[in-house]
This record gives sequence, C-alpha cells and structure tokens, in this order.
Amino acid sequence: MFKLNQIPDTYGENKAYPNWVNLQKNTISEKTLSVQRKAARESFVLLKNKDNILPLANNKKNTASYSCYAVIGNSAVKTSCNTISNNICYNSNNNRYYEGHLYIGWGSGATDINYDYVIEPLEAIKTKVEELGGTVESSTTLLDKGSNVWEEDIDTAKTKITGKDVIIFFIMANSGEDTGAVEQTPGDRTTFDVWYKGNDLIDGIISVKTNTQKIIVIINSPAVINLPWIDSVDAILFIGMPGAQNGNAIVDILFGDYSPSGHLPYVWGDIDDYSDSIDGSYKEFTSVNYITANYTYYDNLFVGQRWFDKNNLDYTFPFGYGLSYSEFSFSDLKLKMSKDGLSVKFNVKNIGDYKASVVAFVFLTFPDEVKNYPVRVFKGFEKKELNINSSSEIEIIIVPHDLSYYSVKKNDFVRPKKGSFKVYVGTDAKNYNKLEGEVKAKY
Repeated sequence: MFKLNQIPDTYGENKAYPNWVNLQKNTISEKTLSVQRKAARESFVLLKNKDNILPLANNKKNTASYSCYAVIGNSAVKTSCNTISNNICYNSNNNRYYEGHLYIGWGSGATDINYDYVIEPLEAIKTKVEELGGTVESSTTLLDKGSNVWEEDIDTAKTKITGKDVIIFFIMANSGEDTGAVEQTPGDRTTFDVWYKGNDLIDGIISVKTNTQKIIVIINSPAVINLPWIDSVDAILFIGMPGAQNGNAIVDILFGDYSPSGHLPYVWGDIDDYSDSIDGSYKEFTSVNYITANYTYYDNLFVGQRWFDKNNLDYTFPFGYGLSYSEFSFSDLKLKMSKDGLSVKFNVKNIGDYKASVVAFVFLTFPDEVKNYPVRVFKGFEKKELNINSSSEIEIIIVPHDLSYYSVKKNDFVRPKKGSFKVYVGTDAKNYNKLEGEVKAKY
C-alpha cells in the first residue's frame, strides 16, 4: 500500500515501511498482555452448562462447592520440545508431530512467532485453584505409539481422577497451511475427530467416574469437532486457537470473573451434512496437496446454516450459538426504512445475576419478489456489556447493499422496492425471533 501511495508517507521517504518496522522488537507490555487476554476471553464460546455448573467460583445459581480438581489432556500444557515455535516437533525418526497446547495452527504465518511468555492452561488453573484453597492433579503426557502415532495416556488419567470433584479435559484438533503434513495429517482437516484419541480419553474417564464427579470439556481446535460424549459431560467450552494468554483467559471464564460472550461464526454439524456439492475427495485425502471445495451453481446462496435450514438437517449448535452466565430480555422493536438503509432499534435488559455482554443478531426475510432466496439471512449484530438489572437501547443499521440481492438478469445488485422485509432480532440462528416485525421495502 505504501508502494502504491495508498497510505501517506508521514515518516519521510527513508522511514517508510518496511524500514521503520522492527521485527525483533519485544512487544510485551501490560497493555498488550491485557488486550491479548481480553481478546481470547471474549472469543470463547460456552456450548453447554448443565445445571449451571459453571462458573466454578462466584456462582450465584449453583451452591455446589468444589476443591479437588483433575486436569487431563496434553493440550493443557506447553510443549516440551521447543524445536519450532508453533509446537511442531520432530522425533528420533525425523517425523513431525504436534505437542502441547494449541495457540495457533502451523504454517508460514506461525513459524516466526516465539511464545516465550505463554500462560499454559494447567499453570493458570493451578494458580487459581490454590488461591481458592483447593488442589489440582494432572495427566498431560502423550504416548509415542510408533509409526508417527501419538495417543493420550488414558491409564494414567484414570488414576488421577480418584476423589476429585471436577475433571477438566483438554482435547485438540490441529490444522494449518497445507504445505506439509503433521503426523500424516494435512493442513486441511479430513475428519472432525480430535487428535490423540481424545474421544477415547473422555469415554475412558466417563466409564470409571462416580455419579457426583463433574466433567468439563475444553475444546482447543480450529473449528467443528465430533462430540460423541456430549450427553455425558456437564459443560463444554470451545476456545479455538486464542494465543499466548490462553491460560489466564480460560481461568477468567471458568471461575466466573467474566461471563462468556463468544458466539459461533458457523453452524456446528456433522461432516456429511454440509453442502452436497463440496468435492468429496477431501475425505479420502492422503497426500500433501491442496484441496478444492467446489460449490456449484445449485448451491447458490445455500451454504452453512442456510443449507441446513433449506434441507431440514439436524445440527448440534446453530450459527451464532453461545451461552452466557446471565439472561437477557428484548423489547420495543422499532423499524425505519430510508434510502440510507434500515434502522433496527430495540431495548435489551440484563435480567440475570451476572454482569455480562449480550450479542444481538438481526436476520431478514426478503420480500416475496426475491425468488429462490434463503428463508432468513443474517445481516447485522451488536455486542453490549450490561450490568445486572441495567438496560440499553441498541441500534443496528442495515446498509443499502445488505438490503439488496444479486440479479443475474440485471448483472447487478438490486434493492427491492415492493413488498416488505420481515425483521427478526435474536441470539442465534435457531433463537432468531426474540423480537420480530415487518417493514415496507419502499423508501
């Protein structure tokens, strides 16, 4: 952009990018650590919270007391090999494998990142639990099974849960740039299974745990995974790949210093239920090549949640899903259409027991003149932090382009002027109609 004079060179010709960028500069400061921790914390998505087991402290809905914890799974700790900065290691046979907590995927964008100040989850959980007067035991070792295969140590894990109130699992699935396989696995995932037989690890513990022991699963992965044990665990927290302050951010949510506010940016389903037109060869992928997903004309706009809705397919969690420790009420929907777009105003009140952030979504159903269109389309959202019993008016503006559809006949985007838009305000693609109204398309 500097070369094309798209950014003014206010530093003078000799100081322009890249000359004034110090790639070796230490950027660690209280401010950057705080921002990293906040970004990680706010990205976490709470997928399940049976009987309000979470938060583990500061819990205003569940009076259960927990003092003895077991932390299970290799992705709860930092790597021990340190041969490369993104945790990809080499064994004695020079096979690449991954070890430790997943901060970032592999590839050229990760190679030069040095995590020399990471806060691993186990370390952060131990610090917090000890502050609360409790104890933590752990099992985080990977077993080298040969032939470039590693597995979680299920037998040791079983010995660590005896007498524990809460068992916290860390499971992971990795992905990265598709220029080289890791553990014979390409960067584009070929399965929704977790690595290292993580599901077997959870099933093994479930088979021996007592009825009073609680299980929390923390998913450290790029996106969707299979959840065969979903009905047998008490809470699920999806953390993605949230960087170096991950451990502190996890503690912030687990122990109730903050309420979770992340929401899924995709529908969470089974691998075979996504669009039929995706090239099925990715499921048989065995060599290191690039994978092509071919969306055909017949998919049209029907990908993701729209595909599931059109075909009445089941899914585990809808687009936009995410639980909070608090509860919110919606009221007073006001709609105003103009040449500048659609104004969607409404009130949200925090009616729960925790200070928390609400994320409100706006979905539209287009006028009848727009044929072969998704039944609802996501068009805007707003995030607002609210104190207990406080309320706020939220306004979301849907700009003219987002009120338009693409006309193949006119080879351009067209904004409807006949009929009406149906407007929905909700919290995800399934709970889309906390509020609903209708507004004429004409402006």
